[in-house]
Amino acid sequence: MGVFTILLSCNMVAQTVSWKIKPQYTSAEVWYENLIRVSDGSQYGLIRFDGTEILPCEYETIADYCEGYSVVLNSDKLVAIVDSKGKVTELTNTNYRVSKEFPYFSEGVLPVMNETGKWGYINYTGSLTIDFKFSSALPFSHGVASVRYPDAKKGGGGYFTHIDSKGNIRHLNLSQFKSTDKITFASSFSKTEKGLPVALVLISDSWSFRDLSGNKVGGMSFKGIPSRLEKNMKINDNYELKFNDRWELASYKDLKGNQELIFTSSHGLDKRVSPTSQNISCGINKNEVIYNGTAFLATTFDEVVPLNNSYALVKQTGKYGLMEVESDGKFLVELPEYIELYHHTPIDVQMKLKVPNKMNSGSFKVQVYDSSNKLIGESDNANVNFRVLPNELKEEFSLDFYIENSFENIKYSRIPQSISFRYKPTLRASIPHYYKLDADGNVKITVTVSNESDVPSDKCTISFDGESRTIESIPANGTKVLTFGRNVDVGDNDKKSQSYNIRIKENGCPTQNFSRTITFERHYADEN
Repeated sequence: MGVFTILLSCNMVAQTVSWKIKPQYTSAEVWYENLIRVSDGSQYGLIRFDGTEILPCEYETIADYCEGYSVVLNSDKLVAIVDSKGKVTELTNTNYRVSKEFPYFSEGVLPVMNETGKWGYINYTGSLTIDFKFSSALPFSHGVASVRYPDAKKGGGGYFTHIDSKGNIRHLNLSQFKSTDKITFASSFSKTEKGLPVALVLISDSWSFRDLSGNKVGGMSFKGIPSRLEKNMKINDNYELKFNDRWELASYKDLKGNQELIFTSSHGLDKRVSPTSQNISCGINKNEVIYNGTAFLATTFDEVVPLNNSYALVKQTGKYGLMEVESDGKFLVELPEYIELYHHTPIDVQMKLKVPNKMNSGSFKVQVYDSSNKLIGESDNANVNFRVLPNELKEEFSLDFYIENSFENIKYSRIPQSISFRYKPTLRASIPHYYKLDADGNVKITVTVSNESDVPSDKCTISFDGESRTIESIPANGTKVLTFGRNVDVGDNDKKSQSYNIRIKENGCPTQNFSRTITFERHYADEN
């Protein structure tokens, strides 16, 4: 009789994980809505949350989104426009150039330069909306844009003005000024704190604020020509000007009188849309995935960014990949319902694990830990054997352990399990129930201890009538015989019956107690 086992199969529903894109990117960030900007270390690309590639990592710049569109550049050449849904409009044949100072759409158009060095404007589809006729062009702001017309008669320096969305001069035409005046610079329009759109204009050496009609605004004006136009500039160390990426005035300060005007930007970049996820979240240490309250093992990941209820951006060993979480993954575990034990000896447990289909094609590993976190079994397939040794056998008890799965270098959360045990004694004590005494009333009583199982016993202590002997082991289906000498006084009778207690204590097992009655017969002198 060996270890008796009843098998039980049970389904464990647990989240499972598969790589949609294995870790390969040096950087990855949520770019807009369901898009991720990724990099291979030198160039950039775009993918969706589900791993679909929109643009390979072949581009030098993928600019921030503005008005729901992003421009894609190699050097300063415009190669594509991507909308907020990930639709790509390729412009590889246009040879358009874009200023890296403001590679953004503004009021529906983007200033671009052609092969001849002239600037015009295109729309979201890449179609030309304002022809190439400017020597420079700034983004649109409040319905107008600052441009510079070339002027070959005056050495090509040209003059600044503003145009409307159809390319017509809006104001600051040269006819408004003396023939000797030179419009050196005109900024984009920006709103003051009072809401009035103004542009800063430099005519000859005189700066002034002008409204959309070209009229001067307020009494503020000052003189001085900067050595170069920069976004943060000082004029004769008396005035300080700050512009944003679209050359909208951000602030003007009169350093002498400490007068200051603050302007508000009218064309901010689109805010990146943070993903929302009800089921996937990050652990406290930012290195574990929690799905509906159940966590993958900590220290598995360097970083986790939940994307939605199915996907997470994961950094592992310094590289980013895309992970899919499935909530209904099922592991079929076949374990003994209970094991019947006969001795306090190590028990070999066989466990079979059926994993979800997605895991069958990859590298799968299973490890089994006892309740003290000691590894007791591992395998790289679905059949796992492990050995357990209870501290002390009881009539009925259970042992807890944990199944830890890993798939393609991702460790899952531990799955707790337990096995029930039932102790069945298999050591038996037998004694002849009749003995004849010698002339002095002495007798040798034999106690036979039998092992009725297919497993050798552990060390045993046999006690007969208070006297103890030790047996190192009793073989499987074997016996051990012990002899105990006794002197029995039958008195005036020819026979006497007496009860004896026999106690068997095997290491780690409950004590077995037996009571046996022996009849003794007197020895007569004429007996040989």
